[in-house]
Amino acid sequence: MMEHTWQTQSHTSFSDEFVSKGAISRESAIEAFQTFDWENEIAGYKKSNDKSTTPKIIFNAGNQCQLIIEATNELGYNLSYSNFASHKLAEIYVSNDFEKNPVTVEELIDLFFEGNIEPELKLSDLVITETANELQNNESTHNNVVFNYSKNHFRFFSPRAFLWLVLALVYARLMYLKTLAIPVFSALVLVLIFLMPVFIHLQYLFKNYAARVMIDKDNHELSFIKGGKEIRFNRSDIFRCQYTIGKHSTLSTTHNYSYVWFILNDGRYICITCFVAKAEELLAAINCKYEIKYRLLPFLPV
Repeated sequence: MMEHTWQTQSHTSFSDEFVSKGAISRESAIEAFQTFDWENEIAGYKKSNDKSTTPKIIFNAGNQCQLIIEATNELGYNLSYSNFASHKLAEIYVSNDFEKNPVTVEELIDLFFEGNIEPELKLSDLVITETANELQNNESTHNNVVFNYSKNHFRFFSPRAFLWLVLALVYARLMYLKTLAIPVFSALVLVLIFLMPVFIHLQYLFKNYAARVMIDKDNHELSFIKGGKEIRFNRSDIFRCQYTIGKHSTLSTTHNYSYVWFILNDGRYICITCFVAKAEELLAAINCKYEIKYRLLPFLPV
């Protein structure tokens, strides 16, 4: 008889953090699904400001097949079936409104444990990714990532900022020649629009000049090195993580700037700007929870 095992994942878990529950039978699997605390998990997922992990149950079969059940609201469940042996995948949404979708999650669990679920699904080719391999094998390999301060940091300057400066100088020249009557305040506003990215650029430069970041992906540990000093912390030491991005608009001049702000449980905080690392790559490497904020002027926190 084929052995089945199962895992769970809470909205408070990291995306690569699972709770292994051991072996399970078909009858117990249906009961596990029905008694899983979906209500509180979904409520916590929806309330969280962070990029929360979707609460889910994962059933694994001995023939390299897997069934994932997850939910982000009370309307229904998203199911994902993977056959790692034949490289096939199927995704299905099961609504709680049985009139719209007569199939139930319990019926699909039953078919999965019997090994007869594939005829009921529309299968497509499965592309094996690193995440899929981790779910299948629940293993990882040692891997360090290094980010260094970029000497080419001037590329973050938006050409629009210089256009605003040119426009201000043209206005100032026309005012000087008395061929254009505009308030002096208007020209000053144009100059300030140019100066804002200059201030932000200098702030980022002073904060992260010659800085280096090393991340141990296996242990989720980050080391921030600058001026001979090193700050090291694990993702479990993070009280809050905020990814701040310059808000993009037609007239924006600072939308290329971004930073990641780590606030640690001991009160320390570390800002890592786009001069050192792309935020998406940095956050993917340490794999922590974070919230995203869009700012018109992404100044660093004081």
